[in-house]
Amino acid sequence: MEKTDVTEISAVIDQLNVPTTAKADDGYVMAIMGKKEQLVRRFGFLSILALSITLLSSWEAMACVFYAGLYNGGPVSLVYGMILSFIGTLALASSLAEMASSNPIAGAQYHWTFMYAPKRAAAFISWMQGES
Repeated sequence: MEKTDVTEISAVIDQLNVPTTAKADDGYVMAIMGKKEQLVRRFGFLSILALSITLLSSWEAMACVFYAGLYNGGPVSLVYGMILSFIGTLALASSLAEMASSNPIAGAQYHWTFMYAPKRAAAFISWMQGES
């Protein structure tokens, strides 16, 4: 399969006068790459939220952290710790969302690392990320 440059795809999409909905953008991008959408999207906000809570196992992690937080800092440290970790998680999610919106690729982390790393170390850093 021949490699398609992201800037070429975005230039073609701009010329096609594409609607602004995400599904329409995906359909046009897939058509430009010569692919056809195979799966129907049925996830809504609530189902994605439930899936992320399940996958992150945040409730189990909180149960393990409560002992150390209550023993060392009390309830105040738990409350402020939750607020700080929530802000950090939002910052991480927004940075990943920014990269996903600018470069929607299936193997995202490896490709993003290769694209944003210094050129002389990009291949090695991407490989190291795949190994970890």
